[in-house]
Amino acid sequence: MIKETNVKNEFEETERELKVININDLLSTPKNNYELVDIPELAGNIKSVGLLTPLSVIGPNENGKYEILSGNRRFTAININNEEVTDEDKMTEIPCYILGPITMNATVQKLIIESSNLETRDENKDKHRFNIIRLLKDLADSGDISKSKIVHEAGKYMKMSNRYRSMYLHIFNKGVDELKDLVGTRVNPESKKALSVTDANTIASFDKETQKEVIAELKEGKSPTKAIEERKAIKQNNLKKNIEGNDVETEEETRDLTMNDADREEIIDFLDNGNLEDADTDDLFDAFMKDSESLNLSVDTTGELKTMKASDIEDVNYNNFLKKVINWTKSMKKAIDYTNEELEAVEAVRDMLETLDADAFGIGA
Repeated sequence: MIKETNVKNEFEETERELKVININDLLSTPKNNYELVDIPELAGNIKSVGLLTPLSVIGPNENGKYEILSGNRRFTAININNEEVTDEDKMTEIPCYILGPITMNATVQKLIIESSNLETRDENKDKHRFNIIRLLKDLADSGDISKSKIVHEAGKYMKMSNRYRSMYLHIFNKGVDELKDLVGTRVNPESKKALSVTDANTIASFDKETQKEVIAELKEGKSPTKAIEERKAIKQNNLKKNIEGNDVETEEETRDLTMNDADREEIIDFLDNGNLEDADTDDLFDAFMKDSESLNLSVDTTGELKTMKASDIEDVNYNNFLKKVINWTKSMKKAIDYTNEELEAVEAVRDMLETLDADAFGIGA
């Protein structure tokens, strides 16, 4: 019996056990509803070179039986070969990885089945990927994993980068059902290329009505690139109009954050003489930081500003930084597509959320 440590069981990495199990103690799982294809070819291959990859099972149950989560095609092919040979030549002892007990979480079992089918089937790979995302969201909804960890957990079942796993999650969350069905397919029979997950991710950024309009255009033969660029231009034009419509408010806010002449004179007097009368120093200093181009700390001959307000400088700079982060998150919500650097930043935020104390920060799991 051999133990290994690179298979995930339930929600964490754990040991898997390699064990030889009698074929009569193996059962096909009822949870795998996919058609068993190319069995004759697989049976011939096993007959020629043997079983190269062990089956993956859970168990045993109360009757000593093990349920196959990954390897039902191989199991079927072995049984076909056994029907054609004498008892002495039958393959009766099958190497298997035991992934966990028979009581393993049913959703995790389905995840393993989807992952197995994703690796062995050439068609409908995107269907399996969306099923994996759906099952992980089910785990998050039931509280078994954090919602912020869905992309990370998907890495156990989908062999692709964080960026692409994030795209599948985004399409699943924001895309209309038809868009999910079209990923990886030729929307129009005359199209040269299938709809890529990258293009689908961009389409999913549009509102649902616009998504349906774009899909209709794709079916009529318009290329994804052209359809997307046209919608981007419309969206960016609308955003520009919204921004222009808010110019007065923005200017008013800017004036409120800028020093007036009286404040400026009072700060200069303080720099020269170290004398600040009954003014609200915090408000003045905030204004000073916002209007720092008009003043130079080198004229602080008394050294009072540097001494008394060093902590305030740090606070203002840090608070300004946090405001930039908040503004960035707002702009990301409006973005149509993302750069690699932006996606890396999103992953960094996701990693941070995974380490935070959810109760302390009031963050839902």
